[in-house]
Amino acid sequence: MRHRGKTGFSLIEVVLAVAILGVTVVAVIGLLGYTSRSISDVRETTSAARISDLLLAELEREGFDNLTTTGTQFIFFANPAGDRVVLEQDANNYDSANPYGNPPNTSRPAGIPPRDRFYRIVLTRIQGNNNPNQQLQVDSARSGFVAFSVQMEWPW
Repeated sequence: MRHRGKTGFSLIEVVLAVAILGVTVVAVIGLLGYTSRSISDVRETTSAARISDLLLAELEREGFDNLTTTGTQFIFFANPAGDRVVLEQDANNYDSANPYGNPPNTSRPAGIPPRDRFYRIVLTRIQGNNNPNQQLQVDSARSGFVAFSVQMEWPW
């Protein structure tokens, strides 16, 4: 009788293959969490960029003259999608039964329910060069413009 050659895999080869496969699967699963966070960060950053356009529209609606004479700091809220921006004073102007319907006070824009306030934007009017580290000199009465510092925080 002739002895045939060995066929199949030894136990050591199978154990090594399973170990390599296990390490690879764990590494891929670890990357999925990082990728998911990155995608979420990109989505939020894109919404934040979109909010800047809406913020400018809200400032124009409110009237720059009104804003420059009423104070030095203005707080806005925006929803997670970044398609709605309102002044803090208008944030509560919503009907709790129908938060995205017509607001109770129709002379002001519809507010955003607290659970949907994702971004908080703080505009601070720059009054002049009171800070030696500040490079910008502003005299709105003579120059015809007003400078603001913008701080955006999320999630709020």
